[in-house]
Amino acid sequence: MRLIFQRSIFRRHTVTELIIGHNKSVEPFLSQLKRGRFPHAWLFEGPKGVGKATLARLLAATVLGDSYSADNNGFKLTSSEAYKKIEASNHPDVRIVSDEREEGDTRSSQISVDEIRKLTGFFELQASQGGYRVGIVDSLDNLNANGANALLKTLEEPPEKCLLILIYHGSTSILPTIRSRCVRLKFSALPRDDLQAAIRAFETEAPASEDVLALSGGSPGRLRTYLDCDADILISELKTSIFNSWPEVSSSRWPKLKRLMSISELHLELGVAAISHWLGQMARSETASLENSRYARLWSELNASAERGKALKLDKSERAAAHLQMLIRLSDEMRVRA
Repeated sequence: MRLIFQRSIFRRHTVTELIIGHNKSVEPFLSQLKRGRFPHAWLFEGPKGVGKATLARLLAATVLGDSYSADNNGFKLTSSEAYKKIEASNHPDVRIVSDEREEGDTRSSQISVDEIRKLTGFFELQASQGGYRVGIVDSLDNLNANGANALLKTLEEPPEKCLLILIYHGSTSILPTIRSRCVRLKFSALPRDDLQAAIRAFETEAPASEDVLALSGGSPGRLRTYLDCDADILISELKTSIFNSWPEVSSSRWPKLKRLMSISELHLELGVAAISHWLGQMARSETASLENSRYARLWSELNASAERGKALKLDKSERAAAHLQMLIRLSDEMRVRA
């Protein structure tokens, strides 16, 4: 059975999103909810973009009174009063601590100990509707050490009728004691058929190319953002300027390529992802160990540089130029060797 959930954001425009392929992952949660013996802490583990945070909000809504149906046709809310309030960030019994920042926000993406302490204080309050108080931490990957220790105290001594859902993408290590005190639900990247189903559900006329499907890594969230930003335009320029003529590169086209990569943080991430994917393919296709190691080394350097530049909030244009300069150096090395 495939889980498909249609989400309506109740604003002026209605946006439809789907969570696909996770029915087995959510079965333990719904089963415990029916029994009324509900664990206070859950750890949603899996790749970023597969729907963990959206599911956390949906399942929080069921705990707070929204009804649902779950059968061979899928899982869906049949009432959504609590969910609408959660989406509007005004449900009195829900707190979401997030590492997501709007572009231009100068705050660190790390979740601080102060944010966790505020969540702990929230749990000490009486629920406005006499039921559960729900906290969602999205994500543990950006929780600093002090914040992790503060969170652990809540996990060890949970208040009555407290529900804590922790999102974890797996990009950093977390305290084993945090993991051991949670019920773990694992979410996987979606197979190709489910990604195609997601595209149909997005109600978009834009088809997904093979390149975009490959770069999405089984993540419907990432797939949708790539479709929304016309990813194929940037990918096509990368192919024309670099991939198709390698190790010769079309330097006259690089100003356009840099401009495309600098449009937004998403475009820069997309460019790095496309280059990384290509470098991985090249490393696997090379039989000579020296060439293989050069591609593998640049793959590592590129991704480290991208993470560092993002963390330091460096200028997007400068970061794009630095990434492309790495390719120029490798191109020079490959042509000299040839």
